[in-house]
Amino acid sequence: MKTSKRMPINTVILPSGADYVSKTLAIIAHLVLITYITALQSTKCASDPNDWRPKFLLYVSLAAVALVPLHMYVRITPGVFYRLWNSGVVHGVLIFLLLLGALKAYVTVDYALSLYQNPCAEDWRRPLILWLGIFSVLVYVIMVLGGVITLWRRLIGKN
Repeated sequence: MKTSKRMPINTVILPSGADYVSKTLAIIAHLVLITYITALQSTKCASDPNDWRPKFLLYVSLAAVALVPLHMYVRITPGVFYRLWNSGVVHGVLIFLLLLGALKAYVTVDYALSLYQNPCAEDWRRPLILWLGIFSVLVYVIMVLGGVITLWRRLIGKN
């Protein structure tokens, strides 16, 4: 029988070095996306001025650049988190962010692929953005598969 050690309810969990590295890479990736989209828009190289995808990616990336450092440095105690979790606030926020992230991953791949038909969009950032989008889609596919496997194991009674 497993015993779990519970941490005190007022302990603040500090980020690890890997947390700093991954979040810094996320900020850099979003900044690359922002600079590429603004460069395309400033040179009138965007394929369609009425296309919603570059605006969506720009706003989501700006929000990510603002929120990732906030997530890195604003820490709450597990007690506060558990109260928010039990009230359902965290559930709603997580579902919204997961859906927004999945949409962003799809739109990133779709928009990057559409830029390959545009010769004036040739830039070192175009394949990088395509691969970042593909990586994001793969992460969401793995998350969905993990959720399905977990649900399946619970339904058949295995922990």
